[in-house]
Amino acid sequence: MLKFILLCLFLSSCATPVIRQTTRTIRTQVKQGNYKQALKFVQAEKSYKEKKTRLLYHMEQGLIYHLMGHYQKSIGHLGQAKSIHQKLYTISLRKKLQTIITNETVDIYYGEVFERSLLHFYQALNHFSLYQRGSLLLPKGKEMMIKKLSQQQKRTHLLSSRAEVVSWDSFLDSQQESRRGKSIFKNDLLSKTFGAFIHEALNTPSENQIALQLYKDAKKILFRNYNSYKTYNLFSKKFKFDFKKLPRLGKKKVQKNYVNSTPFSEQLTKYLNFKILELTKKVRPLDMKNMIRVHQISKETVDKVASTPPSNVAFVIQRGIIPPKVPFKQHYSLQKALTPDNPTLEQRKWAKVGSFIIMAYAANELGLFPPANRYDPMGAEIGVRLADYSTSGLAISFELPKIQNEKIGEEISLEIYDKNKILAYKGPLSIVAPLGDIAEEAVAEYSAALYPKLGARLAMKHMAAIFASYITYQSLKESKNYNYFAKLAAVAQYMLVAKTIESSEKADTRYWSTLPSNIRIGNAYLKKGKYAAKIIFTKTINGQVQKRVSPLGLFTIDDDKKKKILNYRVH
Repeated sequence: MLKFILLCLFLSSCATPVIRQTTRTIRTQVKQGNYKQALKFVQAEKSYKEKKTRLLYHMEQGLIYHLMGHYQKSIGHLGQAKSIHQKLYTISLRKKLQTIITNETVDIYYGEVFERSLLHFYQALNHFSLYQRGSLLLPKGKEMMIKKLSQQQKRTHLLSSRAEVVSWDSFLDSQQESRRGKSIFKNDLLSKTFGAFIHEALNTPSENQIALQLYKDAKKILFRNYNSYKTYNLFSKKFKFDFKKLPRLGKKKVQKNYVNSTPFSEQLTKYLNFKILELTKKVRPLDMKNMIRVHQISKETVDKVASTPPSNVAFVIQRGIIPPKVPFKQHYSLQKALTPDNPTLEQRKWAKVGSFIIMAYAANELGLFPPANRYDPMGAEIGVRLADYSTSGLAISFELPKIQNEKIGEEISLEIYDKNKILAYKGPLSIVAPLGDIAEEAVAEYSAALYPKLGARLAMKHMAAIFASYITYQSLKESKNYNYFAKLAAVAQYMLVAKTIESSEKADTRYWSTLPSNIRIGNAYLKKGKYAAKIIFTKTINGQVQKRVSPLGLFTIDDDKKKKILNYRVH
């Protein structure tokens, strides 16, 4: 039995370092803008082609092709990723049973809810980009050729973009139902803000009505759900901790006691108010006064809507790269595993007879002592839900994944100049998808659910190793009467198994690693003509304001009556 466990542990540990190293390499290439090289690494890595990581294989390729401007190929890979994700709702029992003996990396990667949501975003953006560009990039030998799309084909991509937005909304509706009462990700600001612009692009009365409602919905989501993220709310931890009782308190009390808005939240609110009023002016002008009152829209925004034509250009800025997913050491009480809550009669008998002997042997002979300080497995992010599992008595250690997130500390603004180098537009870019925050919460939720299961599983393995070591110790001690050598052999035997367990139980750090750290959106009205755009990054360090400028290049507005999306990845 012990040999079987060692074999399973060895096999399960082999692929983990390879995947981690490949992920680091791909992320480095993407950060440097070497998209072709990043694509080669994904396609060459054998572990990505295995069934258990097939979802990541298509997600990574789909996003890299998107960044390269190969939207048709991106649509193909992300479409396969969506299909795989849908099938994975039916969980493989066989794979789940395997994880009782081996670790989570043996299991299929199912993807996080926010990753599935982003599949819809990139598909909608890909289709709109093809509609807008009006051509495909096709390989011709070592070169690429451009194939123009017909008007009908362009129209089809525009409608496909809209269909993806509708499908996106339907997916999120299903998640809200299953995740009700939790602060975790179940609705997406990006789906409302970006989806609204796609509906605006069709420019019919009904589509503009839908867009208006989506911007209103976005304001609700920002208050009700996204205040749990530190990017928007300085009281985000308190907001999450008391989330279940917030609906009973009323908006005013929640606003007063649980919300301390950041500049990013205020900036996004201002952007949404502008879009709500802009569309109200277009589709329901008689409601303008009421809308200003209900949404408490500032005079500055009212004047801006009154003095400028409706915005026709959306800037989508994919900023940086999502924070790394890293292993994080945890501890689990071996004593608790031996004497669980509400034990059965058999467990009571075992605990009474065997617990003291095993514990004493493990502590005194093998040196399994608890950590120096009492340890809360996931800290304040998980809180009291795991308090019962905090370390007491003898402890074993293992890894769980976490997102190494950092606070967003920079403001980003956009400047656009016409062909005469005269400033045509200047404005902020609002964060609509703080992916670092979203991923951090999603992985913390996963680790919280995994902690008791993984801890119990590891305790079982360690107890088997301790028991085998104990038998060896007693046998050598009694037959040879060599206490020192008996202890030495027993400890060596246990250490061999313990090291194998430790190497096998690496945290599952698989994820969609090439996503941006956040996505920002800005709208502007631009007349027909040629323009140059640049982004200004502003950060305050030790009281000193530092600025950095990143040119976005040239672009043309061919028709100021049509909606246009300008999409950039900036680092």
